[in-house]
Amino acid sequence: AEDGIRDAQESRGLGDVYKRQAEYMGNRLVLYKRDKTSLTFITRSMDASKNMEDHLMASVPKAITSQVDLDDSDVDLKLTAKVMHRVLKERETMKTDEESKRFRLRYNKHYYYLRNVLLVVLPLITFFQQPAWCKSSEYAEDCTSVTGKAITIPLSRLPYLDEKVVAILDTVLMVGLLVFKILKRRFVKITRGRSFRELILIFLAAATIVADIVDLWYVVPIQVSMFTRPLFFLTYTNAVRATATLYLKILYRSKEILSIMLLNILVFTLLARVIFRGSQQEKFVFTSLWETALQLLILQTTCNFPDVMLLAYKHNRLSFFYFFAFLVIQYLMLVNMTVSFFYYHY
Repeated sequence: AEDGIRDAQESRGLGDVYKRQAEYMGNRLVLYKRDKTSLTFITRSMDASKNMEDHLMASVPKAITSQVDLDDSDVDLKLTAKVMHRVLKERETMKTDEESKRFRLRYNKHYYYLRNVLLVVLPLITFFQQPAWCKSSEYAEDCTSVTGKAITIPLSRLPYLDEKVVAILDTVLMVGLLVFKILKRRFVKITRGRSFRELILIFLAAATIVADIVDLWYVVPIQVSMFTRPLFFLTYTNAVRATATLYLKILYRSKEILSIMLLNILVFTLLARVIFRGSQQEKFVFTSLWETALQLLILQTTCNFPDVMLLAYKHNRLSFFYFFAFLVIQYLMLVNMTVSFFYYHY
């Protein structure tokens, strides 16, 4: 090895990173690149005046050698640097005494897969839960079994879960997942952020169970559990939470494009109120300022096209140019620009 770079043959996988963790946690930086057969390590001395991420990013261009064979070395090494930073940070949260290490191995061997099964089943309940509108008098017949057969979900023909079954599943799954969190405390250091997330999980679990029980006896306009269940899943899972955080960061970076999209909808909403004043379009489709903006918001996805313009087009063929201009600016330009922005930064 030269310049602090280990030969690729010495590395045997991600476990090798953990075995050599201690010697780099002090004043050394570790950057790794995984390929099909090995891990390549790149080490640099750390300056105490800089934080870990600064070192990782600063070392990327200097660390590229013939040993790392990549098409886009800068991009790939930046990604691996971020991953390694996360590994180092997560490693610091683990307890190092022998009893904790033994329990962690036992947890990963016996409980880890059961916990993952519970995590997969929990969000799936929402797809088989009867929606709130089933209890309204207007749509009750769509959710009522006349022939005595099981009520099924439209199109898929899969059966809805009984309300009591939903309440039992939510209780068992969420309490079980909270137990796994308690077990994990035996080998993970308790931080303020971790404790706060656990409090949120307890609150969401209690809110979901209470909402399910209320649904058994009362007609409610909104099923709270359909919202608290995915929030519980988001708070519980590190990978999902990291992805959600990344999306929020991308949303913030794209605030200029999103502002232009909203401004464009506002402009075309005001134009519609002027252009279609007193027409059948205003009477039945663009009935108010809010409804007009809502219809245009849906139109940018083309879900209500061409239905939204048929009435106006029937009475005046020139109205086509209004909808054409909106779709070109909003759908073809701004929406595609937003999608490409998300794709690039993700």
